[in-house]
Amino acid sequence: MKKVFINFTNYEGNEWVVIHHIGTDLTTSVQEFKKNLKEYLSIGPDDCHSFNLIKVNLKNKDYDRLMNITLQNDLDEDDLEFFTELEETYDFEYICYDDNSGNYEIVKLYCEDNNLDSEDEDVFEDVFDLLMNDEDLYETYIDKYLD
Repeated sequence: MKKVFINFTNYEGNEWVVIHHIGTDLTTSVQEFKKNLKEYLSIGPDDCHSFNLIKVNLKNKDYDRLMNITLQNDLDEDDLEFFTELEETYDFEYICYDDNSGNYEIVKLYCEDNNLDSEDEDVFEDVFDLLMNDEDLYETYIDKYLD
């Protein structure tokens, strides 16, 4: 058995999956997760996707097959079927997960820094619009969220 960390994005019910990183070292895998999450969040909110870092112990044959998957692209039909079988066969331990809640937390961080009430829907919406229209400011708060 081999301990493996997999960073992937999936769309509702694994309609499609993109694997971003596969590693055997937790520290490196978390760093890759943060780097990839930053890119994911910077695209903007989408509540149908989730961004994941999991740990799983795989048999060597499954690890070898996993390592042949092309990263950063939608999995083709065979690879998606294989990945789905992995989920059904093994215990995926979720280490980090973002289902668009990161964008909510980023707005809350901005509100806290500026003494604004994030529970006020109008304030929340105004701050969200501000962040979505100011790329540099938004990136600053993504970095703060990732820390």
